[in-house]
Amino acid sequence: LGTLSAGHAIAPEDAHALMDSGHLLIDLRNQTDFGRRHAPGSICIGLGKSFSTWAAWMLPADTPLLLLGRSTDEIETAVRALVRVGLDDVAGHVTGGIEAWTEAGLPVAHHEVIPSNELQERLAAEEDLCVLDVRTDGEWAQGHIPGAVHIVLPDLPNKIEQLRDHDTLVTICAGGYRSAIAASLLERSGFTVLDQLGGMAAWNRDGCTTTKDAACL
Repeated sequence: LGTLSAGHAIAPEDAHALMDSGHLLIDLRNQTDFGRRHAPGSICIGLGKSFSTWAAWMLPADTPLLLLGRSTDEIETAVRALVRVGLDDVAGHVTGGIEAWTEAGLPVAHHEVIPSNELQERLAAEEDLCVLDVRTDGEWAQGHIPGAVHIVLPDLPNKIEQLRDHDTLVTICAGGYRSAIAASLLERSGFTVLDQLGGMAAWNRDGCTTTKDAACL
């Protein structure tokens, strides 16, 4: 691939205008940082060993992309990973990251990233929450939160309308990576979302209740 740069540095205001014209902003940060604050309509795919896999699976090939990360090095790594899976229409990256976006006075969204114990307490209190488990079929079969519904993450874009009856969705996966993607996709589609912190690994570690009952969409 030779040398790949981070592409054009785009001021937050210009990036916002590009999003309005159809560009898609990919946020490279982790579950908690994304939940705390992010650009409305952005999709969270954390930069890590699974980045290119999930980018290829979840992102449209015909939509120009913008990137938001913490550093130029992160952006260069992401560009290389995207090009390797055929996503080479990267218009550039947001100068200064989310801090510059916020300082520019642009809209900022957020959602709760809640720990296992809090989620279990809220479910026990019969709060109107629908837990959406986006893990694989095999992971789901090993045990899941009672009452959860199951949609594997790659199927979510095609099944998202089946969730419209639920007021608030709580996304969960194995460790928090996939649930952050799911939360961002749902929020982008107008849902109120929470994201469970640390996934089923944290849920099991905290001794919370699981079941193997079937409940899928």
